[in-house]
Amino acid sequence: MPGSGLQRTSLTLRGTATLGRFTVDAKANYVNELADDRARLSDSPGNANWTIAFLPPNVDPNTLKPGYTEEGTELQFSDNIYATNPWWVVNRFQSDDDKDRLIGALDVEYRLTDWLSIEGRTGLDWYTLRRRSVTPWGTAYRPGGDLSENEWRVLESNTDVLLKARHQLTTSLGRLDLNAYGGGSVRWRQTEMLGAFGSEFKVPGLITISNTSNQSPQYDFSEKQINSLYGALEIGYNDYLFLNLTARNDWSSTLPPDNNSYFYPSVSASFVFSDVLPVPSWLSFGKLRAAWAQVGSDTDPYMLNLTYVLDNTSHLGQPLGYIGQNSVPLFNLKPTTTTETELGVNLEFLNNRLGLDLTWYRRETTDQILSTSISEASGFGERVINAGALRNQGVELLLRGTPLQTSQMFWNLSVNFAKNISKVLALAGEQTVLVLDQSRRQTAWITAEVGKPYGTIWGYRYLRDDQGRIVHDDSGLPMRDPERVVLGRGTPDWTAGFLSELGYKNLNVSLLIDVKWGGQLFSATNAYAYSVGLHKNTLKGRAECDAVADPTTGYPSTGCMVGEGVNQQGQPNTVKVLPQAYYGRIAGQITEEFVYDANFIKLRELRIGYRVPDRWLMRTPLRSLTVALVGRNLAYLYNTVPNVDPESSYNNGNAQGLELAGVPQTRSLGLSINARF
Repeated sequence: MPGSGLQRTSLTLRGTATLGRFTVDAKANYVNELADDRARLSDSPGNANWTIAFLPPNVDPNTLKPGYTEEGTELQFSDNIYATNPWWVVNRFQSDDDKDRLIGALDVEYRLTDWLSIEGRTGLDWYTLRRRSVTPWGTAYRPGGDLSENEWRVLESNTDVLLKARHQLTTSLGRLDLNAYGGGSVRWRQTEMLGAFGSEFKVPGLITISNTSNQSPQYDFSEKQINSLYGALEIGYNDYLFLNLTARNDWSSTLPPDNNSYFYPSVSASFVFSDVLPVPSWLSFGKLRAAWAQVGSDTDPYMLNLTYVLDNTSHLGQPLGYIGQNSVPLFNLKPTTTTETELGVNLEFLNNRLGLDLTWYRRETTDQILSTSISEASGFGERVINAGALRNQGVELLLRGTPLQTSQMFWNLSVNFAKNISKVLALAGEQTVLVLDQSRRQTAWITAEVGKPYGTIWGYRYLRDDQGRIVHDDSGLPMRDPERVVLGRGTPDWTAGFLSELGYKNLNVSLLIDVKWGGQLFSATNAYAYSVGLHKNTLKGRAECDAVADPTTGYPSTGCMVGEGVNQQGQPNTVKVLPQAYYGRIAGQITEEFVYDANFIKLRELRIGYRVPDRWLMRTPLRSLTVALVGRNLAYLYNTVPNVDPESSYNNGNAQGLELAGVPQTRSLGLSINARF
C-alpha cells in the first residue's frame, strides 16, 4: 500500500542493586509508534485492496492515477460509488495514529532470614494513542467528507506483595526442597477517550474539525479492578520427584456482587524415572508429568446494565438521551471457568542426540462470556450470554534430533505437531446454535452448535436431484437447497512445524516451515470474483455468448449459455441465460461453491547468519558481533485456497473461516546485527 508504514522506536533502561539484605530491580521501557495510512478491511468503502482485486484485468490501475479530477473530487471509474478509486485512497484518505507508551516496573526484595524473604512488586503500563481518520471532501460515497480525531489515555497498574520461603530438609529418607510463597495483588485499569467527529467540510482541502458543518463530541470512560489472594507450594524430593500446588482467588469489579469472586486451584507432579529406575543405556533421560488446573476469568466493564448517553440536542429545554450500547446486558453474569487435565512424557535418547516430548490435554470451559447476534427488531444487535460449555482435547508432540555434530559442524532438526478436537457441549438455556459471525452478504455463518466442533461454517448447498445433478429453475438459473447445513469449520485439523538449523564454523543457516491442514475457509473474494466475471470458472459459456454478441455493443442481448444439470421436472436443462445472471446467482446464494479446504505449507522464515571471529574484534570494544540476513513469510509451497491468502481474515473479531479482500501478509527481507560490548 503506497504511503502506508509503521515506525517504531524503543528505549529500555534497567538497573539492579544489592544493598545489604535488600535487592532492587528497576526497569523502564519507552516505545513510540507512528502508523501511516492503515488499510481498511473487507468490502469497506475506502479499501484500495478491494478495488484492485476486482478491477477488470484490461484496466491498468495506473490509468486511474492520481485518483482525482481537476476539480479535486474522486475520479470514478464505475457507477458503483462504493468502489473507491485506489489512488484516491492512497493520495487523499488518512488513517494515522501516534502512540507513546511507558512501561515501568520496580521489584524490591528483603531477606528476613536465609530461607525467608518478603518481596514487593509494582508495574505501570501507561500509553496515549492519538488517532486521526479522514474521508476527504469529494469522495463519491460521501461527497462532503468527514473527520474523526480521537485520543485514548490508558493506564494500568499491577501491585503485589509476596512472602517467600525456600528451605531444604535432609531426612533419613532423602532430601526435601521446599519452596512456598503467598501474597495478594491489585490490578487496576482505566481507559479514557476524548475526541470529536465532524462531517461535511465547508472549505475543500482544509482538514480541521472547525471546518466541518456537523460536529459532535466523543467521550468514553471505563475502569476495572481485580483484587487477588494466592499462594503456591513446590516440593522436590531428591531431584527426581516434584509436586506443585497453587491456589488463587480473584474479586473482579466487572462481575455482579454475588458472582464477582472466583477461586481456582492447580496441582501438578513430575517424576524423573531415569534417575531411580533401571533404564537401557540408549535412554539418556525420562520424565513423566501430570497436571490438573482450573482458571477463572471475567469480562470487560459495563456488561451488566444498560448505559446511557446524553445527546447534544434538547427538547423543550431538556437534554435528550439514548441507550449507549448495541448489546443487551446480562445482570447476573457469571465468571468463565476453564478446567484442564494434562499428561505428558519427556524422553531423551543417545546422549541427548534425540528427544521426544508428548503431551495430551483435555480442557473444558463453562459459562463462556460471549456476544451473540439477535434480531434488529429488538432495538439491539447483540446480547451478552454465558454460553454453556466447550471442550477441547488434543495432543502436542515435539520431536528433535541432532543427526550431525562435530567440532566444526552441526545439524539440528525439530518437528512439532498439534491436533485439537473441540466440541460444544452446551449453550445458554435450550439454545442449540450460537451465531458468532457472518459474511456481509449473509450467505455464510460461523457458529457454535451443540454436539459439533466450535466454529462450524454454515451455508447453502446447490439443490440437487437423487443423482447429484444441479437443479435449475424455469429461468435456467441454479437453485439452492433451502436448508442451511454445516459446510466445514474454520479451525484446522492439525498443525505442524519443521525447523532445520545447519552450522559450519561461524556460519549458521536456519529454515522454518509451517503447515496447517484441514479446516475450511469461506472465500467471499472468490464469490465477488464470480459476480463480476473475474474468476476463471466464469469463462465457461463465453464462447457461445461471443458468437451471438451484438456487433454494436459487443455483448449478447439474449440468453446464450446453458448450465449443466436438470430442470425441476428432472429433464436436462436447456434454458439459455446470460453469464452474469448465472454466475451472479451462484455468487449470491450458493455458499458451498466458495468453501475451500484451507491447507497450506509455508516457508515461514529463512535466516543466514555469520558470527565474526573473536580474533577480528580483539582491538575493538566489541565482545561479539553477528550479522544475519532474515526473510519471513517468503512463499507458500502448497496452498489449496485459490486466489487468496489462506491466512486472510474477514475482520479482527471471532471470524475464523471467513475471508474477504484481506491485505496479503507482508513478505519481509531484513538485515539483523547483534553486537555485545
